[in-house]
Amino acid sequence: MGVRRWTLFKNEVIEKANGSVVVVNKMLLQTMIALLSEWRLPATQWPMVLPLFQGARNHRLSNRLGGHASATAFGGFDATPPLSGIVHPTTKEVRDVDWFDKSRIKHVQDLRTR
Repeated sequence: MGVRRWTLFKNEVIEKANGSVVVVNKMLLQTMIALLSEWRLPATQWPMVLPLFQGARNHRLSNRLGGHASATAFGGFDATPPLSGIVHPTTKEVRDVDWFDKSRIKHVQDLRTR
């Protein structure tokens, strides 16, 4: 049936029309299994792990969105790397890890100039 003409979405990029829902669901399942296994959590704890996947997926750059992340295209805010902060388990203090991303970018630039 497709999407009606007056919507902002086009059939060629709607997940149901091009099979990307299947791809995302497969990615989600593999990621959840891996994280639950790595952290030795029972399968019933999947709601605790889901936000990690959602954040990483929504902030990943997409060719279909002109090199922007879904978070930028739909929410209007800058995409962040999957790891942008670490919360101390006891004190709940949040440590920023921007230095890590800046270090990674510098390292890649150094490699490209060689």
